[in-house]
Amino acid sequence: MVNSNLITWRDSDSDTRGTYDILSLCVSTLAICVWSAVHMDIPTNKTFWNVHVKRIAWLAVGLILPEMLVITALGQLMHARSIAIDDGKPLRTHPWTLTHGFYAAMGGFVIETSPGEPFLPFPTTRVVLRPGGLHYLMQHAPYLIPDLSADDIADRSKAGAFTKAILCFQILAFCVGTAARLSQRLPLSLLEVTTLAHCLCALIAYGLWWRKPHDIGEPTVI
Repeated sequence: MVNSNLITWRDSDSDTRGTYDILSLCVSTLAICVWSAVHMDIPTNKTFWNVHVKRIAWLAVGLILPEMLVITALGQLMHARSIAIDDGKPLRTHPWTLTHGFYAAMGGFVIETSPGEPFLPFPTTRVVLRPGGLHYLMQHAPYLIPDLSADDIADRSKAGAFTKAILCFQILAFCVGTAARLSQRLPLSLLEVTTLAHCLCALIAYGLWWRKPHDIGEPTVI
């Protein structure tokens, strides 16, 4: 149960937890949840805004509204599945998997304009192929899309399945410890309850994003 009584700073001893123990455990777990759970899309151009500001914004969303990460991950999973199903299979050596679908949905394929007079109505030389554009190419010119294997994409990801499993284990360990205290009717701080909610959202988001590559820096140019 949650104890609503307010207490001052307490040092730990052999039988009880101290304030520092609770703070350090919850803050470190929150950092793991928010930092590792966010799977950013590939930046079209490596500007300060695209690389750093957007990541900070998503970290803030993950800290304040962790359920938004779950909703976003679910939407991206649906997009990835729709792309992987309609992949122009007859012309491919490597059939598309859910990893391919995520890679495409996160901006993995871009069209780079030729040097010369710009024809785009905005100052950029790259255009990201969104799901609608990819479906069009798959139906009319699938040979233009590079034939990548799932291993090629996974090699570019900064967090493989093993790394994600370790992070999930760390988050799950906090959940198990908190559940054990609840089963013994021991008090929980409000910070622990909040951290538990973040852990559950992070685990769900991780499951939905399990096949999504993590922090790829450069897209594939068509």
